Amino acid sequence: QLPLSEVLHVRNTGMHLELSVKGQSQPTHLEFGTADERINWERYLNLAAEVLVPESERADRETAKAAFRAQEIEERRALNEERK
Repeated sequence: QLPLSEVLHVRNTGMHLELSVKGQSQPTHLEFGTADERINWERYLNLAAEVLVPESERADRETAKAAFRAQEIEERRALNEERK
């Protein structure tokens, strides 16, 4: 189980959904049987987060989301440097 308030971002990669989760350095992957299921679940998760996460938690969630994005960028930058 994963509390919705811990999910920072849902990304559809075309193969699976990636959930960026507070306190995890790597995204959680969800796989679905069909593209329609994946698209629907992405929409449902984003809608649920919009509606169910209390206003009082949104600022903290946005701060955590920005930190997660910065960490992803730094990891990609380091990986690109290793490839050079």
